[in-house]
Amino acid sequence: MLLTSSWIIDSAIILSTLTYLFYKYVTRNFDYWKKQGVFYFEPTPFVGNFADVVTMKKTVAETLKTLYDKTDEPYFGVFAFDEPILVIKSPELLKLILIKDFTYFRQRTIAEGSHSKLISNWLFFQRYSAWKKTRSKLSPIFTSGKLKNMLHSVSDTSELFGHYLNDHLGVLEAKELCVKFTTDSIVKCFFGINGKCLEEGHSDLNAISERVSEISIRNSIIQFLYMFKPFLVDLFRLDFLKKSDLDYLLKAFETSFNSRKAQKNGIKGKVVDYIDLMLESEDTNGTSTSEYESDHYMAMANTIQFYLAGVETSAGSLSFTFYEWAMNPDIQEKARDEVFDMFKKHGKITYESIQEMEYIDMCLAETGRKYTLFQILDRKAENDYKVPDTGLIIKKGTKIFIPYYAFHMDEKYFPEPQKYIPERFLDKTVNADGIYYMPFGEGPRSCLGERFAQMSMKIFLATFLRSFKVEPCDKTPSEITFNPNSFAMISKDGINLRFKRLDEN
Repeated sequence: MLLTSSWIIDSAIILSTLTYLFYKYVTRNFDYWKKQGVFYFEPTPFVGNFADVVTMKKTVAETLKTLYDKTDEPYFGVFAFDEPILVIKSPELLKLILIKDFTYFRQRTIAEGSHSKLISNWLFFQRYSAWKKTRSKLSPIFTSGKLKNMLHSVSDTSELFGHYLNDHLGVLEAKELCVKFTTDSIVKCFFGINGKCLEEGHSDLNAISERVSEISIRNSIIQFLYMFKPFLVDLFRLDFLKKSDLDYLLKAFETSFNSRKAQKNGIKGKVVDYIDLMLESEDTNGTSTSEYESDHYMAMANTIQFYLAGVETSAGSLSFTFYEWAMNPDIQEKARDEVFDMFKKHGKITYESIQEMEYIDMCLAETGRKYTLFQILDRKAENDYKVPDTGLIIKKGTKIFIPYYAFHMDEKYFPEPQKYIPERFLDKTVNADGIYYMPFGEGPRSCLGERFAQMSMKIFLATFLRSFKVEPCDKTPSEITFNPNSFAMISKDGINLRFKRLDEN
Protein backbone atom coordinates (compact mmCIF):
# COMPACT_ATOMS: atom_id res chain seq x y z
CA MET A 1 0.00 0.00 0.00
CA LEU A 2 1.39 3.36 -1.02
CA LEU A 3 1.86 6.11 1.53
CA THR A 4 1.28 8.74 -1.11
CA SER A 5 0.14 8.73 -4.68
CA SER A 6 3.77 8.47 -5.91
CA TRP A 7 6.03 5.44 -5.49
CA ILE A 8 9.01 7.77 -5.89
CA ILE A 9 7.97 9.82 -2.88
CA ASP A 10 7.16 6.65 -0.92
CA SER A 11 10.64 5.25 -1.67
CA ALA A 12 12.25 8.50 -0.57
CA ILE A 13 10.29 8.49 2.70
CA ILE A 14 11.20 4.87 3.47
CA LEU A 15 14.86 5.39 2.60
CA SER A 16 15.04 8.55 4.71
CA THR A 17 13.39 6.81 7.66
CA LEU A 18 15.77 3.84 7.48
CA THR A 19 18.76 6.17 7.18
CA TYR A 20 17.60 8.16 10.20
CA LEU A 21 17.06 5.01 12.29
CA PHE A 22 20.48 3.69 11.30
CA TYR A 23 22.06 7.05 12.17
CA LYS A 24 20.38 7.05 15.58
CA TYR A 25 21.61 3.50 16.20
CA VAL A 26 25.27 4.16 15.36
CA THR A 27 25.31 7.38 17.41
CA ARG A 28 23.35 5.99 20.37
CA ASN A 29 26.43 5.97 22.64
CA PHE A 30 27.89 9.31 21.61
CA ASP A 31 26.79 10.97 24.86
CA TYR A 32 28.39 8.27 27.02
CA TRP A 33 31.48 10.22 28.08
CA LYS A 34 29.46 13.40 28.58
CA LYS A 35 27.27 11.54 31.07
CA GLN A 36 30.39 10.21 32.82
CA GLY A 37 31.85 13.72 33.11
CA VAL A 38 34.91 12.71 31.09
CA PHE A 39 36.56 15.02 28.58
CA TYR A 40 36.15 13.53 25.11
CA PHE A 41 36.70 14.33 21.47
CA GLU A 42 33.60 14.78 19.35
CA PRO A 43 33.11 11.64 17.25
CA THR A 44 32.04 11.36 13.62
CA PRO A 45 29.01 9.15 12.84
CA PHE A 46 29.89 5.64 11.65
CA VAL A 47 33.67 5.92 12.33
CA GLY A 48 33.90 7.62 15.72
CA ASN A 49 37.34 9.21 16.22
CA PHE A 50 39.12 6.86 13.83
CA ALA A 51 38.24 8.27 10.42
CA ASP A 52 41.93 8.49 9.42
CA VAL A 53 42.41 4.84 10.38
CA VAL A 54 39.38 3.66 8.42
CA THR A 55 40.51 5.63 5.37
CA MET A 56 44.08 4.33 5.87
CA LYS A 57 45.65 7.77 6.22
CA LYS A 58 47.16 7.16 9.65
CA THR A 59 47.98 4.33 12.00
CA VAL A 60 45.97 3.83 15.18
CA ALA A 61 49.07 4.87 17.16
CA GLU A 62 49.45 8.15 15.26
CA THR A 63 45.73 8.91 15.51
CA LEU A 64 45.79 8.47 19.28
CA LYS A 65 48.97 10.56 19.54
CA THR A 66 47.24 13.43 17.71
CA LEU A 67 44.41 13.34 20.27
CA TYR A 68 46.85 12.80 23.17
CA ASP A 69 48.72 15.98 22.21
CA LYS A 70 45.52 18.06 22.23
CA THR A 71 44.68 17.70 25.90
CA ASP A 72 46.31 17.86 29.32
CA GLU A 73 43.59 15.72 30.89
CA PRO A 74 44.83 12.57 32.70
CA TYR A 75 42.45 10.51 30.57
CA PHE A 76 40.00 11.19 27.78
CA GLY A 77 37.20 9.50 25.91
CA VAL A 78 37.12 8.43 22.27
CA PHE A 79 34.82 6.28 20.18
CA ALA A 80 35.78 3.38 17.93
CA PHE A 81 32.83 3.46 15.56
CA ASP A 82 30.01 3.51 18.16
CA GLU A 83 31.91 2.06 21.12
CA PRO A 84 33.22 4.29 23.95
CA ILE A 85 36.89 3.76 24.87
CA LEU A 86 38.87 5.40 27.67
CA VAL A 87 42.40 6.51 26.72
CA ILE A 88 44.89 6.87 29.58
CA LYS A 89 47.39 9.75 29.60
CA SER A 90 48.44 9.86 33.26
CA PRO A 91 51.55 7.73 34.07
CA GLU A 92 50.38 7.48 37.68
CA LEU A 93 46.95 6.15 36.71
CA LEU A 94 48.55 3.84 34.20
CA LYS A 95 50.71 2.32 36.94
CA LEU A 96 47.57 1.61 38.96
CA ILE A 97 45.85 -0.03 36.00
CA LEU A 98 48.76 -2.18 34.84
CA ILE A 99 50.30 -3.12 38.19
CA LYS A 100 48.87 -2.03 41.56
CA ASP A 101 45.19 -2.54 40.71
CA PHE A 102 45.78 -5.16 38.04
CA THR A 103 42.99 -7.36 39.46
CA TYR A 104 40.46 -4.86 38.06
CA PHE A 105 42.04 -4.86 34.61
CA ARG A 106 43.19 -8.41 33.94
CA GLN A 107 41.38 -8.81 30.63
CA ARG A 108 42.39 -7.70 27.13
CA THR A 109 39.95 -6.29 24.61
CA ILE A 110 41.36 -8.17 21.62
CA ALA A 111 39.42 -11.09 20.13
CA GLU A 112 39.85 -14.40 21.94
CA GLY A 113 39.67 -16.50 18.79
CA SER A 114 37.43 -19.04 20.54
CA HIS A 115 36.40 -20.49 17.16
CA SER A 116 39.92 -21.93 16.86
CA LYS A 117 41.43 -24.42 19.31
CA LEU A 118 44.88 -23.27 18.27
CA ILE A 119 44.38 -19.49 18.57
CA SER A 120 42.37 -19.75 21.79
CA ASN A 121 45.41 -21.42 23.37
CA TRP A 122 47.68 -18.48 22.50
CA LEU A 123 48.77 -16.65 25.64
CA PHE A 124 48.37 -13.22 24.03
CA PHE A 125 44.66 -13.69 23.28
CA GLN A 126 43.55 -15.66 26.33
CA ARG A 127 41.15 -14.39 28.97
CA TYR A 128 42.55 -14.17 32.47
CA SER A 129 41.69 -17.58 33.94
CA ALA A 130 43.15 -19.45 30.96
CA TRP A 131 46.02 -16.95 30.67
CA LYS A 132 47.06 -17.47 34.29
CA LYS A 133 47.29 -21.24 33.86
CA THR A 134 49.15 -21.00 30.55
CA ARG A 135 51.59 -18.37 31.80
CA SER A 136 52.50 -20.44 34.87
CA LYS A 137 53.37 -23.40 32.65
CA LEU A 138 55.36 -21.36 30.12
CA SER A 139 57.25 -19.02 32.46
CA PRO A 140 59.94 -21.59 33.45
CA ILE A 141 61.07 -21.66 29.81
CA PHE A 142 62.39 -18.11 30.07
CA THR A 143 64.48 -18.31 33.24
CA SER A 144 68.16 -17.35 33.03
CA GLY A 145 69.23 -20.99 33.19
CA LYS A 146 67.00 -22.02 30.29
CA LEU A 147 68.03 -19.01 28.21
CA LYS A 148 71.69 -19.91 28.69
CA ASN A 149 70.95 -23.28 27.10
CA MET A 150 69.41 -21.56 24.07
CA LEU A 151 72.26 -19.06 23.69
CA HIS A 152 74.42 -21.40 21.63
CA SER A 153 71.65 -21.98 19.09
CA VAL A 154 71.14 -18.24 18.69
CA SER A 155 74.90 -17.64 18.47
CA ASP A 156 75.29 -20.35 15.81
CA THR A 157 72.47 -18.80 13.80
CA SER A 158 74.12 -15.38 14.07
CA GLU A 159 77.32 -16.85 12.64
CA LEU A 160 75.35 -18.40 9.76
CA PHE A 161 73.80 -14.99 9.17
CA GLY A 162 77.30 -13.53 8.91
CA HIS A 163 78.19 -16.03 6.18
CA TYR A 164 74.93 -15.29 4.37
CA LEU A 165 75.42 -11.53 4.54
CA ASN A 166 79.02 -11.84 3.35
CA ASP A 167 77.69 -13.43 0.15
CA HIS A 168 74.95 -10.82 -0.37
CA LEU A 169 76.59 -7.50 0.46
CA GLY A 170 75.22 -4.33 -1.08
CA VAL A 171 71.85 -2.60 -0.92
CA LEU A 172 69.34 -4.78 0.94
CA GLU A 173 65.93 -4.25 2.52
CA ALA A 174 66.74 -4.44 6.23
CA LYS A 175 63.45 -5.92 7.45
CA GLU A 176 63.53 -8.75 4.90
CA LEU A 177 67.14 -9.43 5.85
CA CYS A 178 66.42 -9.53 9.57
CA VAL A 179 63.38 -11.80 9.10
CA LYS A 180 65.75 -14.49 7.82
CA PHE A 181 67.73 -14.40 11.06
CA THR A 182 64.75 -14.15 13.43
CA THR A 183 62.94 -16.99 11.67
CA ASP A 184 65.95 -19.30 11.76
CA SER A 185 66.86 -18.54 15.38
CA ILE A 186 63.30 -18.91 16.68
CA VAL A 187 62.51 -22.16 14.86
CA LYS A 188 65.86 -23.58 15.95
CA CYS A 189 65.19 -22.74 19.60
CA PHE A 190 61.46 -23.52 19.72
CA PHE A 191 60.86 -26.04 16.92
CA GLY A 192 64.24 -27.74 17.09
CA ILE A 193 64.66 -27.59 13.32
CA ASN A 194 66.69 -25.77 10.69
CA GLY A 195 64.55 -23.13 8.98
CA LYS A 196 67.00 -22.94 6.04
CA CYS A 197 66.34 -19.21 5.65
CA LEU A 198 70.07 -18.51 5.51
CA GLU A 199 70.72 -21.05 2.79
CA GLU A 200 70.34 -20.62 -0.94
CA GLY A 201 67.06 -21.75 -2.41
CA HIS A 202 63.47 -21.72 -1.18
CA SER A 203 62.56 -21.91 2.51
CA ASP A 204 58.96 -22.70 3.42
CA LEU A 205 59.38 -21.10 6.84
CA ASN A 206 60.86 -17.92 5.42
CA ALA A 207 57.91 -17.75 3.01
CA ILE A 208 55.48 -18.06 5.94
CA SER A 209 57.36 -15.35 7.85
CA GLU A 210 57.13 -13.05 4.85
CA ARG A 211 53.36 -13.68 4.64
CA VAL A 212 53.03 -12.80 8.33
CA SER A 213 54.80 -9.50 7.66
CA GLU A 214 53.27 -8.66 4.30
CA ILE A 215 50.80 -5.85 3.87
CA SER A 216 47.72 -7.38 2.29
CA ILE A 217 44.01 -6.62 2.32
CA ARG A 218 43.41 -9.90 4.17
CA ASN A 219 45.94 -9.18 6.92
CA SER A 220 44.81 -5.56 7.32
CA ILE A 221 41.12 -6.43 7.69
CA ILE A 222 41.67 -9.35 10.06
CA GLN A 223 44.09 -7.43 12.31
CA PHE A 224 41.64 -4.52 12.41
CA LEU A 225 38.70 -6.78 13.36
CA TYR A 226 40.69 -8.59 16.07
CA MET A 227 41.24 -5.25 17.78
CA PHE A 228 38.03 -3.30 17.10
CA LYS A 229 35.26 -5.83 16.37
CA PRO A 230 36.10 -9.08 18.16
CA PHE A 231 32.60 -10.54 17.76
CA LEU A 232 33.05 -10.60 13.98
CA VAL A 233 36.20 -12.71 14.38
CA ASP A 234 34.25 -15.58 15.91
CA LEU A 235 31.20 -14.99 13.72
CA PHE A 236 33.22 -15.40 10.53
CA ARG A 237 35.84 -17.75 12.09
CA LEU A 238 38.77 -15.56 11.09
CA ASP A 239 42.24 -16.99 11.67
CA PHE A 240 45.20 -14.70 12.30
CA LEU A 241 47.18 -16.58 9.67
CA LYS A 242 46.17 -18.70 6.69
CA LYS A 243 45.03 -22.15 7.78
CA SER A 244 47.52 -23.84 5.45
CA ASP A 245 50.39 -21.99 7.15
CA LEU A 246 49.11 -22.83 10.64
CA ASP A 247 48.77 -26.49 9.64
CA TYR A 248 52.32 -26.47 8.28
CA LEU A 249 53.69 -25.07 11.54
CA LEU A 250 51.73 -27.57 13.64
CA LYS A 251 53.01 -30.48 11.57
CA ALA A 252 56.60 -29.18 11.64
CA PHE A 253 56.57 -28.95 15.42
CA GLU A 254 54.86 -32.29 15.99
CA THR A 255 57.28 -34.07 13.64
CA SER A 256 60.28 -32.55 15.38
CA PHE A 257 58.87 -33.32 18.83
CA ASN A 258 58.15 -36.98 18.04
CA SER A 259 61.57 -37.43 16.46
CA ARG A 260 63.34 -35.97 19.49
CA LYS A 261 61.21 -38.05 21.86
CA ALA A 262 62.17 -41.24 20.02
CA GLN A 263 65.86 -40.29 20.14
CA LYS A 264 65.78 -39.63 23.87
CA ASN A 265 63.84 -42.84 24.47
CA GLY A 266 62.94 -41.76 27.96
CA ILE A 267 66.50 -40.90 28.94
CA LYS A 268 66.91 -37.43 30.39
CA GLY A 269 69.45 -35.56 28.27
CA LYS A 270 70.94 -32.12 28.02
CA VAL A 271 68.35 -29.36 27.65
CA VAL A 272 69.19 -27.20 24.65
CA ASP A 273 65.84 -25.92 23.38
CA TYR A 274 62.10 -25.67 23.94
CA ILE A 275 61.39 -29.24 22.82
CA ASP A 276 63.87 -30.61 25.37
CA LEU A 277 62.11 -28.58 28.04
CA MET A 278 58.76 -30.06 27.02
CA LEU A 279 60.18 -33.59 27.11
CA GLU A 280 61.78 -32.97 30.49
CA SER A 281 58.51 -31.60 31.85
CA GLU A 282 56.47 -34.49 30.50
CA ASP A 283 58.88 -37.03 31.98
CA THR A 284 58.32 -35.64 35.48
CA ASN A 285 54.73 -34.36 35.45
CA GLY A 286 52.89 -37.62 36.11
CA THR A 287 49.70 -36.06 34.80
CA SER A 288 46.58 -37.79 33.55
CA THR A 289 46.18 -38.55 29.86
CA SER A 290 43.63 -35.79 29.30
CA GLU A 291 45.71 -33.21 31.16
CA TYR A 292 48.83 -34.30 29.30
CA GLU A 293 47.09 -33.89 25.94
CA SER A 294 45.76 -30.48 26.95
CA ASP A 295 49.15 -29.26 28.18
CA HIS A 296 50.92 -30.69 25.15
CA TYR A 297 48.59 -28.90 22.75
CA MET A 298 48.89 -25.66 24.76
CA ALA A 299 52.68 -25.83 24.58
CA MET A 300 52.58 -26.65 20.88
CA ALA A 301 50.13 -23.82 20.15
CA ASN A 302 52.25 -21.27 22.02
CA THR A 303 55.33 -22.38 20.14
CA ILE A 304 53.56 -21.11 17.03
CA GLN A 305 52.60 -17.90 18.84
CA PHE A 306 56.25 -17.33 19.87
CA TYR A 307 57.22 -17.83 16.25
CA LEU A 308 54.58 -15.46 14.82
CA ALA A 309 55.16 -12.73 17.41
CA GLY A 310 58.91 -13.08 17.71
CA VAL A 311 59.76 -13.08 14.01
CA GLU A 312 57.87 -9.85 13.31
CA THR A 313 58.76 -7.85 16.43
CA SER A 314 62.44 -8.78 16.63
CA ALA A 315 62.98 -8.28 12.89
CA GLY A 316 61.27 -4.89 13.17
CA SER A 317 63.42 -3.80 16.11
CA LEU A 318 66.63 -4.95 14.42
CA SER A 319 65.82 -3.26 11.11
CA PHE A 320 64.98 0.04 12.82
CA THR A 321 68.23 -0.21 14.81
CA PHE A 322 70.14 -0.72 11.55
CA TYR A 323 68.38 2.33 10.12
CA GLU A 324 69.34 4.53 13.05
CA TRP A 325 72.92 3.25 13.05
CA ALA A 326 73.17 4.01 9.33
CA MET A 327 71.85 7.53 9.87
CA ASN A 328 74.00 8.05 13.00
CA PRO A 329 77.42 6.47 12.27
CA ASP A 330 78.90 7.84 15.50
CA ILE A 331 76.37 5.77 17.47
CA GLN A 332 77.18 2.71 15.37
CA GLU A 333 80.89 3.16 16.09
CA LYS A 334 80.30 3.53 19.80
CA ALA A 335 78.32 0.29 19.82
CA ARG A 336 81.08 -1.41 17.82
CA ASP A 337 83.74 -0.27 20.28
CA GLU A 338 81.75 -1.89 23.08
CA VAL A 339 81.59 -5.16 21.13
CA PHE A 340 85.35 -5.15 20.49
CA ASP A 341 85.96 -4.54 24.18
CA MET A 342 83.64 -7.43 25.04
CA PHE A 343 85.45 -9.86 22.69
CA LYS A 344 88.82 -8.67 23.97
CA LYS A 345 87.77 -9.40 27.54
CA HIS A 346 85.82 -12.64 27.06
CA GLY A 347 87.01 -13.99 23.72
CA LYS A 348 83.51 -15.07 22.74
CA ILE A 349 79.85 -14.36 23.30
CA THR A 350 78.55 -15.76 26.58
CA TYR A 351 75.41 -15.13 28.58
CA GLU A 352 77.45 -13.12 31.07
CA SER A 353 79.27 -11.09 28.40
CA ILE A 354 76.09 -9.89 26.71
CA GLN A 355 74.86 -8.59 30.08
CA GLU A 356 77.87 -6.25 30.02
CA MET A 357 76.94 -4.67 26.66
CA GLU A 358 75.20 -1.72 28.23
CA TYR A 359 75.44 0.63 25.24
CA ILE A 360 73.79 -1.87 22.89
CA ASP A 361 71.17 -2.30 25.62
CA MET A 362 70.59 1.45 25.44
CA CYS A 363 70.38 1.35 21.65
CA LEU A 364 67.70 -1.34 21.78
CA ALA A 365 65.87 0.59 24.48
CA GLU A 366 65.90 3.72 22.32
CA THR A 367 64.72 1.73 19.30
CA GLY A 368 61.88 0.37 21.43
CA ARG A 369 60.97 3.90 22.44
CA LYS A 370 60.99 5.50 19.02
CA TYR A 371 59.57 2.54 17.12
CA THR A 372 56.97 0.82 19.28
CA LEU A 373 56.31 -2.78 18.32
CA PHE A 374 52.53 -2.47 18.12
CA GLN A 375 50.00 0.34 17.86
CA ILE A 376 48.54 0.28 21.37
CA LEU A 377 48.21 -1.68 24.58
CA ASP A 378 44.69 -2.57 25.66
CA ARG A 379 42.81 -3.59 28.79
CA LYS A 380 39.19 -4.05 29.86
CA ALA A 381 37.67 -3.27 33.26
CA GLU A 382 36.61 -6.52 34.91
CA ASN A 383 34.69 -4.71 37.66
CA ASP A 384 33.71 -1.12 38.44
CA TYR A 385 36.83 0.85 39.41
CA LYS A 386 36.89 4.13 41.30
CA VAL A 387 39.78 6.25 40.03
CA PRO A 388 41.55 7.68 43.13
CA ASP A 389 41.11 11.39 43.83
CA THR A 390 38.47 11.78 41.11
CA GLY A 391 34.77 11.24 40.73
CA LEU A 392 35.25 8.85 37.84
CA ILE A 393 34.12 5.26 38.05
CA ILE A 394 35.40 3.14 35.17
CA LYS A 395 32.42 0.88 34.60
CA LYS A 396 32.74 -2.87 34.25
CA GLY A 397 33.32 -3.81 30.60
CA THR A 398 34.87 -0.47 29.65
CA LYS A 399 37.60 -0.79 27.05
CA ILE A 400 40.88 0.99 27.80
CA PHE A 401 43.50 1.99 25.26
CA ILE A 402 47.05 2.81 26.35
CA PRO A 403 48.71 4.96 23.65
CA TYR A 404 52.27 3.95 24.39
CA TYR A 405 53.61 5.39 21.14
CA ALA A 406 52.28 8.79 22.28
CA PHE A 407 53.95 8.35 25.69
CA HIS A 408 57.25 7.44 24.02
CA MET A 409 57.11 10.52 21.82
CA ASP A 410 56.11 12.93 24.60
CA GLU A 411 58.89 15.50 25.11
CA LYS A 412 57.86 15.81 28.76
CA TYR A 413 59.35 12.38 29.34
CA PHE A 414 61.80 12.18 26.43
CA PRO A 415 63.22 15.56 25.32
CA GLU A 416 63.69 15.88 21.55
CA PRO A 417 61.69 12.67 21.01
CA GLN A 418 62.31 12.58 17.24
CA LYS A 419 66.05 12.21 17.83
CA TYR A 420 67.67 8.83 18.40
CA ILE A 421 69.60 9.25 21.66
CA PRO A 422 70.57 5.96 23.36
CA GLU A 423 72.26 7.88 26.19
CA ARG A 424 68.87 8.98 27.51
CA PHE A 425 68.64 5.48 29.04
CA LEU A 426 71.66 6.12 31.23
CA ASP A 427 68.98 7.49 33.54
CA LYS A 428 67.83 4.52 35.61
CA THR A 429 64.80 6.36 37.02
CA VAL A 430 62.57 5.73 33.98
CA ASN A 431 59.09 4.76 35.22
CA ALA A 432 60.03 5.57 38.83
CA ASP A 433 56.92 7.67 39.53
CA GLY A 434 54.58 6.20 36.94
CA ILE A 435 54.61 4.25 33.71
CA TYR A 436 55.40 6.07 30.48
CA TYR A 437 57.95 3.71 28.90
CA MET A 438 56.68 0.23 28.04
CA PRO A 439 58.14 -1.29 24.84
CA PHE A 440 57.22 -4.82 26.00
CA GLY A 441 54.20 -3.83 28.06
CA GLU A 442 54.20 -3.63 31.85
CA GLY A 443 52.76 -5.55 34.75
CA PRO A 444 51.74 -9.21 34.97
CA ARG A 445 50.60 -9.29 31.32
CA SER A 446 53.83 -7.92 29.90
CA CYS A 447 55.61 -9.84 27.14
CA LEU A 448 56.77 -13.25 28.37
CA GLY A 449 59.41 -13.53 25.65
CA GLU A 450 61.14 -10.20 26.36
CA ARG A 451 64.31 -11.73 27.83
CA PHE A 452 64.71 -14.18 24.95
CA ALA A 453 64.15 -11.40 22.42
CA GLN A 454 66.68 -9.11 24.11
CA MET A 455 69.27 -11.87 24.33
CA SER A 456 68.80 -12.86 20.67
CA MET A 457 68.98 -9.30 19.37
CA LYS A 458 72.12 -8.49 21.36
CA ILE A 459 73.90 -11.63 20.13
CA PHE A 460 72.89 -10.82 16.56
CA LEU A 461 74.01 -7.18 16.73
CA ALA A 462 77.31 -8.05 18.43
CA THR A 463 78.08 -10.62 15.73
CA PHE A 464 77.17 -8.11 13.02
CA LEU A 465 79.22 -5.23 14.42
CA ARG A 466 82.33 -7.37 14.66
CA SER A 467 82.51 -7.88 10.88
CA PHE A 468 80.08 -5.55 9.10
CA LYS A 469 78.79 -2.00 8.95
CA VAL A 470 75.64 -0.42 7.60
CA GLU A 471 75.26 2.86 5.69
CA PRO A 472 72.44 4.80 4.01
CA CYS A 473 72.04 4.58 0.23
CA ASP A 474 70.10 6.59 -2.33
CA LYS A 475 66.99 4.46 -1.58
CA THR A 476 67.12 5.06 2.17
CA PRO A 477 64.17 7.18 3.43
CA SER A 478 65.20 10.41 5.13
CA GLU A 479 62.66 9.65 7.82
CA ILE A 480 60.41 6.71 8.61
CA THR A 481 56.75 6.87 7.62
CA PHE A 482 54.63 4.16 9.22
CA ASN A 483 52.37 1.99 7.09
CA PRO A 484 48.72 2.59 8.12
CA ASN A 485 47.65 -0.81 6.80
CA SER A 486 49.50 -2.84 9.42
CA PHE A 487 48.85 -3.32 13.12
CA ALA A 488 52.59 -3.69 13.64
CA MET A 489 54.58 -0.48 13.29
CA ILE A 490 56.49 -0.96 10.04
CA SER A 491 58.01 1.37 7.46
CA LYS A 492 55.70 2.28 4.59
CA ASP A 493 58.61 2.63 2.15
CA GLY A 494 60.79 -0.20 3.41
CA ILE A 495 64.27 0.30 4.87
CA ASN A 496 66.84 -0.04 2.10
CA LEU A 497 70.40 0.21 3.41
CA ARG A 498 73.89 -0.57 2.19
CA PHE A 499 75.62 -3.41 4.02
CA LYS A 500 79.41 -3.62 3.78
CA ARG A 501 82.26 -5.54 5.32
CA LEU A 502 83.97 -3.63 8.09
CA ASP A 503 87.32 -3.70 6.30
CA GLU A 504 85.81 -2.41 3.00
CA ASN A 505 86.73 1.12 1.98
